[in-house]
Amino acid sequence: MPVERNDYVLLEYTTEIKEDGRVIDTTIEEVARKHRIYKEDKVYGPRLIIIGEGMLIKYVEDNIVGMEEGEEKVIEVPPEKGFGLRDPKKIRVIPAVELSRRGIIPKVDMQVEIDGRVAVIRSVGSGRVQLDFNHPL
Repeated sequence: MPVERNDYVLLEYTTEIKEDGRVIDTTIEEVARKHRIYKEDKVYGPRLIIIGEGMLIKYVEDNIVGMEEGEEKVIEVPPEKGFGLRDPKKIRVIPAVELSRRGIIPKVDMQVEIDGRVAVIRSVGSGRVQLDFNHPL
């Protein structure tokens, strides 16, 4: 019986970046360990979702509709259907000392919170840090 809107579904997933194949999230413990993203405090296993309730990106929910139990599927989410296109205006360069004052030792790919917004550190050098406030996906 195919999945329909308002169905309760147990879902296992792995999210990866298309450009480099880097796994950034998963519900599967073995995959998390293999890709070195395992977190001790995270509970791994299928997630219960209700299709159409906004628990996932709408594009992903739409692609789950019609699937059969046990079916596996790769869903490639275009930026405009996910978290939006990258905006160069959301990249900032700040003095590294600003992070040091907050007790942060900057490292590339580290996520930091600045003024209530989450950024990813893209580069560190010459006393400066490049912050990317675009959504990481």
